[in-house]
Amino acid sequence: MIIEALTNGDIDMKPPRILLAILLLAPLAVLAQANDLIVRDAASLRDALRDLKPGTTLKIAPGEYPGGHAVSGIEKLTIEALDPKQPPVFKGGKTGFQFSRCADLTLSHLHITGQSLNGLNLDDGGDLAHPVTGITLDHIEVSDIGPQGNHDAIKCSGLDNATIRDCTITGWGGQGIDFVGCHRSLITGCRFIGKEGFSASAGIQLKGGTSDVTVEMCHFTNAGERPLNLGGSTGLPYFRPQGAKHEAARLIVRNNTIEGSLCAAAFVGVDGAEFVGNIIVYPEKWIFRILQETREPGFVPCRNVLIKDNRLTFRRSQVQTDINLGEGTAPETFRFENNHWYAEDKPQASKPQLPVEEKGGVYGQAGEVDHFNSILGTQAIGGKYQFTDKPALIESAEAIRDMGATSLKFALRLDAKHPTIHTVAQLVSLDPVYRQVIEMPFADFQMWVDARAEGAWSRGLKPAEVIAEYRQVYDLAVHLLKSYSGTGKSFYLGHWEGDNMLRGSIEKEGDAKMADAVRVQGFIAWLMIRQQAVDNAKRDTPHHDVNVWHYTEVNHPTISLREGRPSIANRVLPFVPIDFVSYSAYDGQEDPKLLRDTLDYLESKLKPKPNITGKRVFIGEYGFWTQKDGIPKNTPQQQNDRSLEVIRVALEWGCPFILYWQFYNNELDAGGSHRGFWMIDDKGVKQPIYETHRRYYDWSKMHVAEFKQRTGRRPTDTEFRTAALDYLRQ
Repeated sequence: MIIEALTNGDIDMKPPRILLAILLLAPLAVLAQANDLIVRDAASLRDALRDLKPGTTLKIAPGEYPGGHAVSGIEKLTIEALDPKQPPVFKGGKTGFQFSRCADLTLSHLHITGQSLNGLNLDDGGDLAHPVTGITLDHIEVSDIGPQGNHDAIKCSGLDNATIRDCTITGWGGQGIDFVGCHRSLITGCRFIGKEGFSASAGIQLKGGTSDVTVEMCHFTNAGERPLNLGGSTGLPYFRPQGAKHEAARLIVRNNTIEGSLCAAAFVGVDGAEFVGNIIVYPEKWIFRILQETREPGFVPCRNVLIKDNRLTFRRSQVQTDINLGEGTAPETFRFENNHWYAEDKPQASKPQLPVEEKGGVYGQAGEVDHFNSILGTQAIGGKYQFTDKPALIESAEAIRDMGATSLKFALRLDAKHPTIHTVAQLVSLDPVYRQVIEMPFADFQMWVDARAEGAWSRGLKPAEVIAEYRQVYDLAVHLLKSYSGTGKSFYLGHWEGDNMLRGSIEKEGDAKMADAVRVQGFIAWLMIRQQAVDNAKRDTPHHDVNVWHYTEVNHPTISLREGRPSIANRVLPFVPIDFVSYSAYDGQEDPKLLRDTLDYLESKLKPKPNITGKRVFIGEYGFWTQKDGIPKNTPQQQNDRSLEVIRVALEWGCPFILYWQFYNNELDAGGSHRGFWMIDDKGVKQPIYETHRRYYDWSKMHVAEFKQRTGRRPTDTEFRTAALDYLRQ
């Protein structure tokens, strides 16, 4: 009576006693509007589900509810979160919800987790001739289903005109979404995230006569053995319609991102599909599979698939067979057009072995996504151990590349072992080690360039030394511009810690050296010569899509910032039109505020360079040792966490690079113990900081590729940094 009077407007809401009575007597499941029910606990949920009528909207309050619910034959039913920002959680049971023959069902903002059979079951009640129409799932989260065996997050059988939008599925045993005999439906904007301990056969499976289904704008991360199983294997009694002679037909898979898994997609008994505009990253064994698993009489072979305009990045260390061809298929009916294939670890081996000739394919070219500056990096300088018989620099560079880095810092040093090589330009063109490293698919190289006049500046450069230094750097820059024109590479030519070179020490005796005008002016002249050589090389050399820059490295700027004492920051930078400054940040990395202030201070000392946009100070070194002289300094996790603090500050400030010291440890105690400046230790163990970088690089490539797919352009520096900070704060 109270609910009826309230909804009819017959109660005077002013008297507080009546209002109090209403609040005290109203049940936990109440009518908000005609045909609307609000549920706030498990008991009222059971009551509401038992008494459902067509057209009801059931609003579920935040909280945890048991799973194991079944609804049959209720049309135009809506079940949604009362507060979309706090979805109700349905936990446990064999199945979270099963809806049979519930046409025009809408489920929105619900979380279903921990079921042993299926998360959601949506079906036609076994009436194979009469599909259920109009089901919509919106912002549904399903997690931890199974975990082993054929247990699906969302199981759909006999649906037409279904829409599954913006759902997230994490951890399942069978399929993330399984369509059996579903037609004219859309799966869009969903995320599928595989989870350790869950068997996960497929992310999406479309089988049992399924047709005219579009999968678009979804993201698959290690989403089962087959992220997209286009077709499958279905018992004949379960086909919808009965008598269909294909597992699936007329499928469209477009603009998705597929990361990891044994393959990107499997075409299994499908008759007609378009696989267009997708991004594929690091499949682990094959790129595609073409299979035939249903072999009943009359079934068509897997055929008529268009694979077009996809971007595929893979590693030859993982993928030796590009297409897994099964028996009973018709691969000659497949078409490949305008795909971009890039074997990251072996670009020259990028062209795949396909069953038919591709039209307009691009092979082995690192594109915008691959050459996007991911900002974080590391270096391969003076490591004290290695694990192969390859040259040390090549081993380190390959391992850094395999981690996913887009930049590499190393030392370019003339060596007496090359009596016929007299210049750094000859070194990079004639020494096979340096040449191989520079030709690796890195976008940016930071180099310590050891030309002949280094150190001679301390007594003032002689005219012959000026000419020799200029020619060394000029010839190197010209060689790089000519040889790598069109590759998208950038080269940053610099030197080791300049304050150590100029001052010799952070102590007071270093101040005395800075009072030597000849010494300071010699250092300024040395940098001016190198800068002029780079500038003139770019002026004189025709080139495109390649660049060479010059930098100096500082390592004691805080004594100038805080005490006004002399360093490169206040005695050199204001007088040299340097392109960039590398900050070896050990004197500022412990204090986030000091680090920010130091970066601001260095930037303020730079002469303007109108041709360079953005900040011009980068972190050339930072890092935290694990021990020194037998005294523990940081655990591996502390090393990682403290590094992340530096990364976040520098990333937010705008550093173009943030380079961790270093990949293999280079410092030993007097007794020969490693101090632990490493990503991989001397036993070959990958440290937490390695995994942080590896995951970041994977995220970076995914983010840039998805952004470009969505907007038609790469993110701006500000857009990327904002997203990267959000990622690193998770």
